[in-house]
Amino acid sequence: MFQQPTLRLSALHLEPRVYMDLSNWSLAPSAIGFSENQDRHMIYVRPDPEDDSELPGDLRNCLALARARRAAWLLIDRDGPVHPELPTGRI
Repeated sequence: MFQQPTLRLSALHLEPRVYMDLSNWSLAPSAIGFSENQDRHMIYVRPDPEDDSELPGDLRNCLALARARRAAWLLIDRDGPVHPELPTGRI
């Protein structure tokens, strides 16, 4: 797995459409990441929040938390932990 700091979050923090779009990376052409499988998606946390401006708000919130925690990667995992600072979607 990754040696860089990674924040793992539940897919419940994303709206269902956004979570499904992660599988084909149709959210934004500039997003950097990959899918380990249909349930786990790694997203690079870019240093400048302005780089996330074209992403959906719920994903931006997750990336902002990862950035605040000094994580280099955000792992959206269907079985990941729910974080109390973030709202949940409807997956």
